Amino acid sequence: MAIKIDNMNTVADPYSIMNGGLKARELMPEKDFEKILRDAAANKEKNEKQLMESCQQLEALFINKVMEAMRATVSYSDLVNRGLATDIWESMLFEEYAAQASKTGSIGIAQMLYKQLSSNL
Repeated sequence: MAIKIDNMNTVADPYSIMNGGLKARELMPEKDFEKILRDAAANKEKNEKQLMESCQQLEALFINKVMEAMRATVSYSDLVNRGLATDIWESMLFEEYAAQASKTGSIGIAQMLYKQLSSNL
């Protein structure tokens, strides 16, 4: 497959590259690319908020995995029956504990991730 380059003021559309390669009609003018950059800069506040939420979700996932490992070490007596419903309820409870802990910022993993990743915005 040969690519004909006839205008040096065009930029390849990244979506077309991911979906099977470049085609001559899928090149976009540089002005469109500048518009995309301006729109991205205008949405920086929204992007920062989304990044923080993603960092908090990742921290919550990590905390939840730690809590799962801790729960696995707890031994239960035969005095109280434990069924599938109890296991599901406890799992959901600890997921919520992890989500709330990540939102408080008490552990700090989300803030460290945000600080590292926000420099790339």
